[in-house]
Amino acid sequence: MKTWRTMTEDERRTFLEAVRQDIARAEAEALRALRLRRRRARRLARRLARVLRERYGAKRVVLVGSLAQGNFTAWSDVDLVVFGVPPELFFRAYGEALRWGERAGIPVEVFCGDTASFPAQALEGGIEL
Repeated sequence: MKTWRTMTEDERRTFLEAVRQDIARAEAEALRALRLRRRRARRLARRLARVLRERYGAKRVVLVGSLAQGNFTAWSDVDLVVFGVPPELFFRAYGEALRWGERAGIPVEVFCGDTASFPAQALEGGIEL
């Protein structure tokens, strides 16, 4: 096996071009995977909004965070703010949302927007679902 020192200039160029192509393929695959994960996360958010309305009486569901802001990454979660879920049902709804996220392989966070301590600025840039 040759080392960098024992390679000719042509061999070095060939080697570097192969490395560049491998990197380009890996980057393209990572981008495809991220786009797929983003689509799955949006679909999950829409489905959860429907479940939160139908089963738990949510009057309003807002998608916030990186998915709404457009900077969703491979490590991002789905952040939802719900309004109108009765307090006695909120943690049941939260648990169901966590299970949906677990099955989808995408973490989910659900916040109650009805509390006085909920920061209104968190809704800036949010998407009504």
